[in-house]
Amino acid sequence: MLKVAKVRSLPVRVPPLTPHRYKVLGISVIVTEQNPKALGTTVPEIDLPALGDLHVATIEKSLFSMMVPEVKALLQERPDVVSIVLFGIESHVCVLQTALDLIKIGYDVYVLADGVSSCNKEEVPIALAHIRQVGGYVATSESVAFQLQRQKRLIKSGPPC
Repeated sequence: MLKVAKVRSLPVRVPPLTPHRYKVLGISVIVTEQNPKALGTTVPEIDLPALGDLHVATIEKSLFSMMVPEVKALLQERPDVVSIVLFGIESHVCVLQTALDLIKIGYDVYVLADGVSSCNKEEVPIALAHIRQVGGYVATSESVAFQLQRQKRLIKSGPPC
């Protein structure tokens, strides 16, 4: 079930990729907040404390892309990370610019279609199409969660004989 939270007057869809799933899958989470003093912090529906050590950092930013120096440094410390899952607002600004930056430096980028929003709903499909055009992947949170579970099982059990 998709939760809806309000950030000011903008409805934000909170994807059902719950902290429990992150823990089961061992997925680290980096959060950025665009000018939180003016725009607010991460909504409580995204239960960051439940992530424990998997919540790597919450970083304030003033750029639209989340690829600020602090995030770049955190990613450089994790050379085994090749895929990144994005969700947030605004789809046509912050999410799009982050996806473009990550794709440009070689990451596989998955954007959760049910986890992005915009104050102008017409912007969402255009932003997602742009991300696809440059090599990003657009999927639902449930689809990505099951794909990650499948990959974890394959890695855990080793390659087939």
